Amino acid sequence: MDPLGEKSRRFSPYVYVSNDPINRIDPDGMRDDYTLDRQTGDVKLEKKTDDKTDRIVKTDSKGNVKTNSKGEAKTAIGGIEKGILKDGQNLKNQDQVINVGEEGQPSVAGVKSFAFQLSEYVGTEIGGLSYSSNGSGNVTDVLLGGYKNNTLTSSHYGVAALARKYGDNFSFKNVLQDFHTHPDGKLGATESNPELSTDVNKLQILKPHMPNASFIVLYGTSEQTVPSEYDYTHEYKP
Repeated sequence: MDPLGEKSRRFSPYVYVSNDPINRIDPDGMRDDYTLDRQTGDVKLEKKTDDKTDRIVKTDSKGNVKTNSKGEAKTAIGGIEKGILKDGQNLKNQDQVINVGEEGQPSVAGVKSFAFQLSEYVGTEIGGLSYSSNGSGNVTDVLLGGYKNNTLTSSHYGVAALARKYGDNFSFKNVLQDFHTHPDGKLGATESNPELSTDVNKLQILKPHMPNASFIVLYGTSEQTVPSEYDYTHEYKP
């Protein structure tokens, strides 16, 4: 019997791996796995448990979970804080607005860490915004932009999803941070030659609309799970 069967009541607690043993494994009944189709962006829940963190497992071209010699699922992105991933979400085509900071919600740092690792996994920049819905200066939401139109050196995202959520109460002044990843792990011209940096050029356009926001690059090596941060807000020239 599945020791956490009560967490997934739509299946019998005696049904091993949701009755799909060809594509799924679960040796101890405690897996907390999601799959991500990098082409479509679809996220699918494999197993929901009370583990402290979630993970995305590796899949082959047919969507089958890859396993090691011991039959254990291989991890693509691990240590993902609860509340970031959801069954049925699409990370490629849809911006995600994630509630943060309260009990049972992920932290801002946790969402950034996921954005950084996701960026390396899909091979494109990932961008986002942190937002204070009450104007207190405390972050209540983090927007993660979809990566459909992104490349290795560019990302596209905006405030539309936040504006839909908060309606007339939305304010550009409540955007506290604009961040994006550099999946090649380098700061490049953003640090060494700002006048030639696309990031800095965008800063000149965006800063007047988001006066209270800082502008950050998330970067680092593939061995990192927590990204380094480079604040280039000082390059803004009013």
